[in-house]
Amino acid sequence: MTNNDQWLFENTPRMYYNVSGIKRSNGIKVATGFGIVNANSTRFAATTVYFGDYFSQGCQPVVIAGALQTYPQREVIATIRGIGATSPDSRGFEIYITAVGTAKKLANGCWIPWIAIGY
Repeated sequence: MTNNDQWLFENTPRMYYNVSGIKRSNGIKVATGFGIVNANSTRFAATTVYFGDYFSQGCQPVVIAGALQTYPQREVIATIRGIGATSPDSRGFEIYITAVGTAKKLANGCWIPWIAIGY
């Protein structure tokens, strides 16, 4: 059984959190999911992702998001910000979608896959 413990120790992903002067290598958490943005009659749409109590109070998780758009509208830009703030915090974040190019509206909804790393 000790061989199994050794294998797990050697093959566990290592992470290091270094944001706003807070440096941690233990107790790091990873959350992932999809935000759903519905079609809109304008070029802009938004949705909010809430973490609940997953991350510790005061944590500023590192969030990465992208857009999965279906044909025919593939030119969209996904941006994120905090809930009423510039950067995400332990509460969650907001996703903003903008249709670019010749699109006059966000014709199709899209899924926004995201990953957040914090403590």
